[in-house]
Amino acid sequence: MTYQAVVSAMLAAASISWTTARADQVILGAARDNTLYEQKDGLLSNGAGEFMFAGRTEVLGGGLIRRAVIAFDVAAAVPPDATVTRVELTLNMSKTIAGPADVELHRVVGDWGEGKSDAPGQEGGGAPSERGDATWIHTKFDAERWGSVGGDFVDAVSAVLSVAGPAFYTWGSTPQMVADVQGWVDDPDSDFGWALIGDEDFVGTAKRFDTHDNLIPENRPQLLIEFQPGACTGGEKLSARCKNKDPKLDLIKAKLSNGRDGASVTFRLDGDPNTDVVRSVRRGKAKAKFKGVADGDHVVALLECRVSKATTCE
Repeated sequence: MTYQAVVSAMLAAASISWTTARADQVILGAARDNTLYEQKDGLLSNGAGEFMFAGRTEVLGGGLIRRAVIAFDVAAAVPPDATVTRVELTLNMSKTIAGPADVELHRVVGDWGEGKSDAPGQEGGGAPSERGDATWIHTKFDAERWGSVGGDFVDAVSAVLSVAGPAFYTWGSTPQMVADVQGWVDDPDSDFGWALIGDEDFVGTAKRFDTHDNLIPENRPQLLIEFQPGACTGGEKLSARCKNKDPKLDLIKAKLSNGRDGASVTFRLDGDPNTDVVRSVRRGKAKAKFKGVADGDHVVALLECRVSKATTCE
């Protein structure tokens, strides 16, 4: 083999390796955000406001704590079997009277809401809580409550960043942020986002961040996620139909379309692992058959992609 041929082969191999390892990337806007204003009865919120806050107000404002909460619809953008490799959260901090102060991200462990409350002016004082608003004591005003006043979030810090004057700030990527987002990919029902915890030891440390309701689109929160695709594209379509073979036993045919070429997928009937059929996706398609099926209602699931289809055999 000539030198040029060897080099060409090496470059081709490197190209193939790079293609296989290539990460996909999405940038998400916030699905919801709010501020938990320290107020013992939960009468203040800012669900529809342009700003959210973290830290403590100045003495004239009572030296009260503010905690921002923010969440993104991760499952809507990242395939269910993807492996998250990088996460960055970018916020615009638009006002403060304080110098540099650490702002931490903590994963929230309970659902919370964003109502129609909209604070006036600079929004630091909040507005009367509306139905569904997260507050200092409520997950959703005024019926559902946090387990602890001030919100339910883990003690572990997902990321920390020193925030000084008005500017854009980016948290991450950190291993814990990656783990948080991977958890939301694996279990979308646990996606309650992060709490932003500022310096709560001293007064006058509050930082104001722009929300997804801010009038300037470029200033709204963004979450960057990089991931390695798995077997799923997120746009899979599954069909299933029953074909009568004899009076008692039937045949169910299942078909996947819009799949990821080269991936292996698992078809399962009625939640029974003993029925699993593994197929490779070619040209976006894969098929499976289930023989000897009894009359009645059945469900075929595509395990890797959380897609299912019901059918009835008669």
